[in-house]
Amino acid sequence: MENYYQLFGINRNDTYKLKELYHELMRKYHPDSPGGSDIMAAKVIDMYNIFSDSIKKKAYDLKIDIYEEKLKLMQICKNNKLSPNLKKYYIAFKNTITDFYKYSNVDILQIKLDKCKYINKLFIEEINKSNKKQPDINNNISNNDLNNKLVNTVVPNTKINPINWYEQYKQEIKNDSSLTAEQSTELINYVDQLKSEFMRLFVSYASIEHTKEDINEAINNTIKLVKMKKYQLLNIDKGDDKKTK
Repeated sequence: MENYYQLFGINRNDTYKLKELYHELMRKYHPDSPGGSDIMAAKVIDMYNIFSDSIKKKAYDLKIDIYEEKLKLMQICKNNKLSPNLKKYYIAFKNTITDFYKYSNVDILQIKLDKCKYINKLFIEEINKSNKKQPDINNNISNNDLNNKLVNTVVPNTKINPINWYEQYKQEIKNDSSLTAEQSTELINYVDQLKSEFMRLFVSYASIEHTKEDINEAINNTIKLVKMKKYQLLNIDKGDDKKTK
């Protein structure tokens, strides 16, 4: 659905003289004007026809509001996993907005908008409720706490849990003779950053089952990223040596 407010830079809350606005936009977008086109000129005409009729404009504004609520919901869905309750709300929202742009009755559109806002409110409340059940990802979590939670979880093909794996991996870096002390320290610090990311990933899940699915990927990603970082460090230093020579 075309948002003429955004398209033509119109502030919805401003008072403006519609005829003056129409003539200004037509001068800019008329096919005979530089940068103008038939398509844009047709949109200017459509905008004028809608905005010059108070009932049509009210219906149009309601449709824009419904569309904005749809965008909000899409953003919420993008940033959150959908629980059964959220899926239920999503279906209700989808059913509410089906073909909403075809309606011209202001009362029906207002009802649809109110319902959309209500469903979005339920969405946010459900997500907040769910987040309260999960550990606070900003809390400082000790290795012992994580080890206890991951006591039955091991890195694939090993007998150690992920936290201990990171510690062993750091020891391997310390023992890597191809690295200088400075490079080794930088890589170890990098592993600590990746480990912290893994911890946040783990505690953001509500159950251990989710973590098991992601351990292998987290470990493999760590190895790949550290190898890339190591390669970068070694090659940068080689380049510096060449410049010095």
